[in-house]
Amino acid sequence: MIPRRRTALVAAAVVAVGFLVLAPRGAASAKQASPTAGLPRRAASARIDVLVMEGSGGLGGIDPAVRQFPQLARAPFSAYSQIRLVSQSTLALGSQAANVPLPGNGNAALSSGGMLPNGRYEVTVALTFSGRTHNLQFSATPGEPFFNVRATSPTAALVLAFVVR
Repeated sequence: MIPRRRTALVAAAVVAVGFLVLAPRGAASAKQASPTAGLPRRAASARIDVLVMEGSGGLGGIDPAVRQFPQLARAPFSAYSQIRLVSQSTLALGSQAANVPLPGNGNAALSSGGMLPNGRYEVTVALTFSGRTHNLQFSATPGEPFFNVRATSPTAALVLAFVVR
């Protein structure tokens, strides 16, 4: 009978100690956790530059208007001996899609989920060509370009650069 009583006391002590050790930690975590932790925050003044370029086998080199991007001199862009700026737009980056016309009757619809806790912006681009839409999602550090390349023929490509400001 004594061993049962001792077992019951030890079990009760373990439960009590466990409660005392775990309760403050769990309570503190609940106070610090936010229901929106980890979700994007809205940024009212974010803007994005969209540069539409054409890469080809021409003899023009890299257009002086886009030489500030050293990435264009490296692979995969170095496969094109000519990169020409076709258009440049600056748009408000928000939850409502903003549109940029693309060569060949294409369209890019850009929207954002806002700023992430790490300071990067969540960006979604819906690229539409010939009635087919391809979605592109990335997170962008302000000032750092994000590139996308789409082949338009065996020797040419549409090169897109996105820069959040």
